[in-house]
Amino acid sequence: MAAYLREAQAENTQNYLKGIDMQLDLSGVKGEVRDQTLAMEAEMAQLALDNPEFSQALRKLAELFGIYNTKKAANPFDFDQ
Repeated sequence: MAAYLREAQAENTQNYLKGIDMQLDLSGVKGEVRDQTLAMEAEMAQLALDNPEFSQALRKLAELFGIYNTKKAANPFDFDQ
């Protein structure tokens, strides 16, 4: 299971124990995470459309991630922690 799903499931369980949420099974947590991700992507797209500077910054970030991943693939031991 991906770390973000474990974290979402743990958060759901904690909220359930506090009495502020209903407990979801794994498929429920996955659906909730998917819905939140889609909403975030839609918000990011709208921000990019409304703010050209933000759109340009996202493009630059994607370019930098591409460069980073290319260098990491070429020299994986340089990126060990």
